[in-house]
Amino acid sequence: MIEIVFAAFQRRAIAFAALCACAVITLAQEGIQNPASDRPNDVVRITTELVQANATVFDKKGRFVAGLEREQFQLLVDGKPQPVSFFESVVSGSSIEEIQIAALSGNKPSPLKSDLSHVVRGRTIIFFIDDLHLSLDSLARTRLALSRFIDKEMGMLDQVAIASPSGRIGFLQQLTNNRVVLRAAVSRLQYQAYTVLDTEYPAMSEYMALKIEERDRDAAAYYMGRCLKENPGYTPGKCVEVVKDRARQILRQASAVTFGTLSSLESLMGSSEQLLGRKIVLLISDGFYLSPRDRQQNSYEGLARITDTARRTGTLIYSIDARGLISGQSDATGNLVDGNGVLDRANIGEIPASQDALNALAADTGGRALRNSNSISDWVSQTLEETSNYYLVAWRPQSEAQKSTKFQRIQLSIKDHPELTVRFSRGYFNAEGLSVRAGKSRSKSGPVTTANNSSSSDQALQTALTAFSPTKGLPTLLFAKYLDTPNHGLVLTASMQVRTAFLNGTNDSKEPVAIDLAGVVLNDLGKQAASFKTRVTVAPLPSDQTDPERAAVIYEYRAPIKPGIYQVRVAARDSKSERVGSAMQWIEIPDLSLTRLSLSSLLFDVQEVRSSGPDVKSPQVQSSVDRRFSRTVPLNILVFVYNAAHGSGLNAGPDISVRARVLGNDGREIATTTERKTLIVDSTDLARIPCSVELNLNSLPSGDYVLEVIVLDRITGRTTSQSADFAIE
Repeated sequence: MIEIVFAAFQRRAIAFAALCACAVITLAQEGIQNPASDRPNDVVRITTELVQANATVFDKKGRFVAGLEREQFQLLVDGKPQPVSFFESVVSGSSIEEIQIAALSGNKPSPLKSDLSHVVRGRTIIFFIDDLHLSLDSLARTRLALSRFIDKEMGMLDQVAIASPSGRIGFLQQLTNNRVVLRAAVSRLQYQAYTVLDTEYPAMSEYMALKIEERDRDAAAYYMGRCLKENPGYTPGKCVEVVKDRARQILRQASAVTFGTLSSLESLMGSSEQLLGRKIVLLISDGFYLSPRDRQQNSYEGLARITDTARRTGTLIYSIDARGLISGQSDATGNLVDGNGVLDRANIGEIPASQDALNALAADTGGRALRNSNSISDWVSQTLEETSNYYLVAWRPQSEAQKSTKFQRIQLSIKDHPELTVRFSRGYFNAEGLSVRAGKSRSKSGPVTTANNSSSSDQALQTALTAFSPTKGLPTLLFAKYLDTPNHGLVLTASMQVRTAFLNGTNDSKEPVAIDLAGVVLNDLGKQAASFKTRVTVAPLPSDQTDPERAAVIYEYRAPIKPGIYQVRVAARDSKSERVGSAMQWIEIPDLSLTRLSLSSLLFDVQEVRSSGPDVKSPQVQSSVDRRFSRTVPLNILVFVYNAAHGSGLNAGPDISVRARVLGNDGREIATTTERKTLIVDSTDLARIPCSVELNLNSLPSGDYVLEVIVLDRITGRTTSQSADFAIE
């Protein structure tokens, strides 16, 4: 049973609250937060020598078929049999998945920590909201489904992004497990009026324009007749040209919008290439058309590139028609006079045609097209369930195929089992073919930009800071936290940790090592709120170091900050080996002027440290960065309570109580504590009430957890909470 004790940490608590915006560097005995970060950058690099595809196999009832062997898979590339060179059965979101993919790329996990079987990495889920093709009603349903997923279905270790082709989400369009950031991203989804307009009468829908372009007689006959009736002086030949030009203008506008959607989707998927493991893209749209006009915008070829990008990055697309239950026919032409039923005949198939591209994107990437349901949330749950397992299949193309620049089709089936359904990416370009067709280069950098610098160190740090995902060449950890201080108000602290075992020369030589450090704090619009750059010299480890593999350098940067949502990015570079690592974290800074009950960040294992230098006049206080602890030692946590209500009369002071609970990665409650009243002494700063918690962890097995501290204001009855992840060794 976990025990919770309120210890006498008043001196350390008050000292911590009074910290100013300065930096602290210490050499500490620290472990790592995630064993997977020990490894170098395990990027799967697909070349013409080895091509991979993810496959899921289902029976007639839609259940995943487990236990299949390599010999049971039949692979055809452009109709020619290919032997399977690499085969693995994989569980999505596990750290074993990273090891399996690393084996495919020829990399190996770090020998320092190779047993990752107890670690759950979480799923990577991207909601691509096609707001260029969403009605107002569909957008409302989509926002409700996203809110439900964020609040009730998202796992604690899931990495989720909400993106759209319009760009309205902006800087918040990034992978995160921070629910505050995701809710803010949902709030930026706004209705975008469809820009394809026809101002003439009678109105011509996009589908009617498509039918006219395809020489449909009924569609052309109706608008020809209306043209002749409205323009008595026109000849039939003149009306033919008028109707065709009008249809082409509509399709030209629609093609530009469609091209924007497909280009954004391809770019988004391509930027996730460095993320190991399967990625799920949920494309939510009202559908769109691909016309002959789209060939000029390369939209058809864009579908092939998306298919290849999906295979190369391990991504599945599940397309969801946000219109819900629909009849299969639509009256997109409005209240037009159509006594002979000409338009009714031409309009048959409008809804299926609008779903063709959604169907192709899903089927060709190994996903599924979902439609005819008013509950988008049900589709989301079903998608995540059926993508939790897959088979990783790879092969070596024949030499003539390697030289081909054309899109190569893949067929995958299970021998002697025609009743089984196999979903997989249905084609790919080889490296040369992809580069020829790509045209203009597409940037893979993240949303952050900084000034150019000729220095190789500055350039390396800049590249790491602007990367889509953290760089793992030098294992670097980050823990961002905030406090409200008496002299400086709200202060953000970015604590970096670099293990000295990975620094060149610190173990085998007596020479010091220099580490270049940089960081940037960005607001929710991607604008810089603070930054730092410095160099730290690390002395060789002493000969009596008891555990050199756990020794680490910790650097803390503090800056006053305004309320809001921020992303902190940090990078470190070993000046000798030139290895670079980076980390990033979102954090929400509350607005204390609103007088709502609030908490500071949770501070783990708080301890005093002394930093030398003429400007350091008093001991500094530092908390654990990696938040990885032994179960044999009690864990100390410190949190500050802001805006607690005051009583009256004899009970004039605040009256607050605290309880804590430990959650597993799946959100289940593992342990909880009884609620206890916080002791407030005369020296307590009532604007910043410190609460100290001590947890005995000896009953918990090794693994990753989330600690949630819940504070109750007993005067007002209001509660608030703060949480952070930690690990037990």
